Amino acid sequence: MAHILKRSLFIGLGGTGAQALLHTKKRFLDTYGELPPMIGFLAIDTDISTGEKSITRDCILDKHKVRDSKVSFTPSEIIHIGVQEAASSYEKNRDTIFDWMPQENEYALKNLWQGAGQVRTNGRFGTYFNQNNIMNAVQNKINDIRNIDIANQNTFIPKDSGIEINFVFSIAGGTGSGTFIDIVYLVKHALAGVNNVKSIGFAVLPDVFNAMQQGISMANTRPNSYGALVDLDFLMSKNVEHLGLSINLNQQLIDIKENPFDILFTIGNKNTSGAVIDHISDISEQIGLAMFTGASELSANVNSVYDNVITVLVGGQLDILNKRAWACGMGVSELYYDGNGLANIYARRVAHSMINNLLTQGVGAQPLANNFIDSPEVNIRENNGSDNLINALLSKTPQNQFPYINDVSDILNQINAYLLSIDKTSQANVDENSEVKYNNVSKELKSFIVKVLDDNNGIGNTEHFLEDLKQQLNIFFNEMDDEEGIFLNNKNNNDQAIKSEVESLQALSKGFSFLKKSSINDSKESLNDLVNNQSITINEIKRRTSAKQFITKLIGEVNDYQKTISTIKNKLERIQQTIQSYVNNAINSTNERQKTFVIDLHKLDLNKTYPKEGDYLMVDFINVLNKSLDNGILDFDTLKDENIERKFWKYTKELPKSKEFVNKSIDDVLRGLSEEETKAIANQLITKSHALWQHSSKGYAIGQELFDYFVIGLPTSNSTFKKSFATLVQNQNIEYVSTGIHNKVICYRMEAASPIFGVLDVEGYCRDHDRVKENSNSMIYNIDKNWLTKMQRSNFSIWPAKKEDNSLQAWVLAFGYDLVRLDSDTKKYKVYSREQGNPLRNYWYELSEYRDESFDLFKRGKFIDEIITGINEIRQKDGEVKSNELISKMKQDYLANYAQINVSMEDIEKPIYSKIKDLVIREIDFVTKELK
Repeated sequence: MAHILKRSLFIGLGGTGAQALLHTKKRFLDTYGELPPMIGFLAIDTDISTGEKSITRDCILDKHKVRDSKVSFTPSEIIHIGVQEAASSYEKNRDTIFDWMPQENEYALKNLWQGAGQVRTNGRFGTYFNQNNIMNAVQNKINDIRNIDIANQNTFIPKDSGIEINFVFSIAGGTGSGTFIDIVYLVKHALAGVNNVKSIGFAVLPDVFNAMQQGISMANTRPNSYGALVDLDFLMSKNVEHLGLSINLNQQLIDIKENPFDILFTIGNKNTSGAVIDHISDISEQIGLAMFTGASELSANVNSVYDNVITVLVGGQLDILNKRAWACGMGVSELYYDGNGLANIYARRVAHSMINNLLTQGVGAQPLANNFIDSPEVNIRENNGSDNLINALLSKTPQNQFPYINDVSDILNQINAYLLSIDKTSQANVDENSEVKYNNVSKELKSFIVKVLDDNNGIGNTEHFLEDLKQQLNIFFNEMDDEEGIFLNNKNNNDQAIKSEVESLQALSKGFSFLKKSSINDSKESLNDLVNNQSITINEIKRRTSAKQFITKLIGEVNDYQKTISTIKNKLERIQQTIQSYVNNAINSTNERQKTFVIDLHKLDLNKTYPKEGDYLMVDFINVLNKSLDNGILDFDTLKDENIERKFWKYTKELPKSKEFVNKSIDDVLRGLSEEETKAIANQLITKSHALWQHSSKGYAIGQELFDYFVIGLPTSNSTFKKSFATLVQNQNIEYVSTGIHNKVICYRMEAASPIFGVLDVEGYCRDHDRVKENSNSMIYNIDKNWLTKMQRSNFSIWPAKKEDNSLQAWVLAFGYDLVRLDSDTKKYKVYSREQGNPLRNYWYELSEYRDESFDLFKRGKFIDEIITGINEIRQKDGEVKSNELISKMKQDYLANYAQINVSMEDIEKPIYSKIKDLVIREIDFVTKELK
């Protein structure tokens, strides 16, 4: 099936942008096994080490056959924009292409080769200095993305001719915050004349960095962010084409005639439900998923996930006074069934079980040594009355017997010559037979060991076999050694007997007479028997001497095999430990890591990853093994541990249950759950998708509601999971699409839009920026001194030109958030104010005993801005869900539980309390009709 994807270029600026790009790249590789041709990546950074960064993907069992692969940037995907001798280059061009540089920031250029150092203008300087490299890289990427031969793409098809450019950066540092404006317009310039181009930005706010680290190293993060947001708000104005702004890149003038972004997501570290992310790696991962979602089939099937949001932004319904609403929120969550991970665990547990079986001795080990010794091909038993080995080496009786004695004069020389001949002939025969026999036995031993190893309990049984065999061989050796000693003694006795008989015969032969003939013949026969017995004794000795050498050599070979088996055993035990460690880490990672935006559905099946009897057959494993090895498990002796582990893996990954895990879909899992359980998972998915930002009208508008848009990507169009969302998302702005990804459900939420002043904690960034500027004139946080001048001359501000009367809203909410209360002792109303309240009374400021007078004092005392700020801080801390619960409770029963009226309902009707009555009625009307 061909995948229809959006043509998309992902550009990461600075360290945060680069990290998010790696996660996006990983998502494409995990999902499709390769990078689709219509997808491009480009990381731009002043830090030269960015090109060496990588993240790990463990896809050892997936269809793409990738093993613990590192996801990193290719040379064409990384641009280093550090500048050597930046100060001298600046001096030569300060009045031309660098005329935007604030004089206060010039000093920071000296270390630009090593990084931007949290100075925004350093990042911009690197962009200007390296603009040709950036422009060429961008152009090459765009050409690659556009020039796809659709006819040759069987796997991936572009949705249409349009292109989406995704920019991700932090506004807290120097590189991302200092480069994003110019690089966005560089890309737009490169795409001049191309229709249907969308520019999508993901801007990370400073809060996560301040959560990770505090102190002097973070001093610029919030002022930088405020400067970047002011620049952005200026460029995102509806009349940007009339501002007379331009970018002068080495005499190449780019006039700014449009907003930099069609959509810009501002990303904090706390979502609307109050969940906090305290490390940038988690935010980068979430942005990576969001950007992948925007370019994947999830996006292509809905034309574009961004089109509806863009429509809302262009309409301007969410603008507040003179401030355009352009800052959006983004949240993404993922329901993930990691069948690969479960298959990894299962396959490794099978391998562990297989090794355990191999290492364990089985009942079949007992007869192995005897079976080998007595097998027809071996047949070397030398005990219990058996002489199988020595009989195979040499016959007991020499082929030629000593001839009848005729001439007794030289009889001793005849005997010696005969016995010497027997010795030489027997020695030659025993040597030849021993070599042939040993080679056969050695071959059979190896074959027998290979056979025993390549079976259940192979290592344990082989260990027992070799030890038992060695013990029996030692018994054979000792028995033959004893027999050899007896024959050696017999040989000496025979020598003496032959010598005596020779002397007796020779004495009888002297003075021969007829009467002596019988005695001489008897002596000859006796001597002949003695010589023939001696020849047999010689053979018996040679048989045992050679057999002992045979046994000694065979014992040595057994010792070598024992060392080999011990080596293999040690390797398998180490592999078992490695496997167990992997399994433990995988399970702990799944069970213990509380992921902010991912639901690991595969946790439900962890207990199903234990192998059962019959899941594997050793003979099948050996068949797989023998395709690459000559001697099965015996060849493990020469392999490295990781190669042996891979052999097990090659078998276990193909087991039916391994493939069952890999192929199991989200719908398969959900069909096994109850309706309540499925709905609970859907609810959790929705909760985790809360946007990574918080916002407020800051009192400039009442009842402001943002556009909340969901895209839920399901494996198939008829997924049973769809109905679980029906009662959870009471929102008409929801799309259900089929992604074709069987093991994931993705919920992508977008909220649009707020003027930038409404994003929390922009007022805090502003205070920090102003405080630094008041204390020192050493740094300008805006990117362009010329643009800053235009802003100042036009009285530009991120804040609205005028303020609505929000005193009633602040008054009512102050009761709900316990910032105004009726003191039970003094019977007077009081307001919490750290600016005007008495520190000795915990900063409470006393108003009046009368509600109407207290409200007037509340308005005249300039408490409203402080109260609104305090409420926003509490809302930010509590999260949107808890805050909405409070509003709901106030609307249900404001009068009884929150208003704290110190006049009875009877008295309030009296004329003297008419103003109090009017105020309470206004409060109730506001709560009932306007409070949201």
